[in-house]
Amino acid sequence: APPGFATEGRFDNTKYANFIEKRLGRLGMTEKDLREVVHESLCLNKIIQIVGGGLIAPRQAAQDLLEAQMQSVSISRVIFNRDDFVEKENPSEDEIKAYWDTHQDAYKTEEQRRINYILLNLPPATQVNSAPVVLPENANDEQKQAHADAEKARLAAEAQVKAELAEKRTKAARGIQKEIDQISQEIYDSEEEKRPLDFAAILTKRNHELQKTGLFTRSNVPKELSSLALRGNFNRGKTIADFIFGHSASSQDRYDLVSDALPVGEHGWIIFTLEEVIEPSLQDYIAARAKARAQLVAENGSKKVKEAAKAALDATRKSIESGKSFDDALAEQNLKALPLGPFSINDRDTQSKDPSFRLLHQKASGLNPGKLSETIDENDRSLFFKLLSREIKDTEESKQRIESVINNSKNQMMMITFLNWLHQQYDLADVKGLAVEDQ
Repeated sequence: APPGFATEGRFDNTKYANFIEKRLGRLGMTEKDLREVVHESLCLNKIIQIVGGGLIAPRQAAQDLLEAQMQSVSISRVIFNRDDFVEKENPSEDEIKAYWDTHQDAYKTEEQRRINYILLNLPPATQVNSAPVVLPENANDEQKQAHADAEKARLAAEAQVKAELAEKRTKAARGIQKEIDQISQEIYDSEEEKRPLDFAAILTKRNHELQKTGLFTRSNVPKELSSLALRGNFNRGKTIADFIFGHSASSQDRYDLVSDALPVGEHGWIIFTLEEVIEPSLQDYIAARAKARAQLVAENGSKKVKEAAKAALDATRKSIESGKSFDDALAEQNLKALPLGPFSINDRDTQSKDPSFRLLHQKASGLNPGKLSETIDENDRSLFFKLLSREIKDTEESKQRIESVINNSKNQMMMITFLNWLHQQYDLADVKGLAVEDQ
């Protein structure tokens, strides 16, 4: 029975009757409609089982895959930190200059822009917090009652003041909205009348002062602008800088350089005009040298840490092949291994010891104990490891999980087979139409 109509796995007529009486009508259906839907669903499920029900996932393959995920592994890692190699880098002046010469396009000045703007906003809300009435020590019942009455009156008066201030603030916010709408309308009217844009005159007419900035970059927006938070779902994750530096400067029409009214803060609005744009330009060697050197050092460090890990792995393998132990092979190279485990792929405690534990588990799950991994290159390090052990506990839970994986695989294969068969029937019947072509 469907879960909604069942109690302890058995059909419950009361639940079914309640659904028919109280909920089915809201769906625009009758009981006859419901029975037809159920009938069609049962027929569809039967067809799916007939077409694809004979397939089953190979048990051993499913078991091997799950055991690889469930096993616990113990490894011994040899880690090379990228920062150790970066610190040793000291490129010559000729090397830095040669690097800059082949990467000049990467070293440009930041784009600069200058704007004029009008910002209408409300000051921070006034905080209303009256001091509680002090209750004397060892107060008698009469004093306690008087204190309670005084506190009640104080809180009521405080609430009234807060409500009045909130109402005034709401009214002021509506006033800001009307004013910014009027300024936008004035700009629109000026454009419609084909007059040259005079943003300052429009603001002066409405008793507002035009605010001006100097040139600034995206990373150095004036504090009075960068501190403004945009509000509204449409602007979520965006900043004022995104609008200023995203505004097209290609048009010669001054009206195209005016922004929309942007909502900022709790109740504020801002409109800006783009006044000047200085495009990025290539930096000469002297200006770009520090960045070029840092990039060269970083690239060399990343390259050398990978090479060092690969060379150490090759040397370790040769030593082991000659009969030496893993530890002795490392000692010859003045290297030391760090143990980790046993741990599983979902072992949260191991995460604090090595953030890449999932990747290490994945690599270890395909090795035999005693074998070495290939080198693993990450952003901040390169490493390899020896697999010490891997095992899986033979528990009832693991058996049930294997059965679950096999059943899920069977259902997926059955559905895929049915869909392929259905598409084939469409092709054989030469059915045409968007609904078929989009499948």
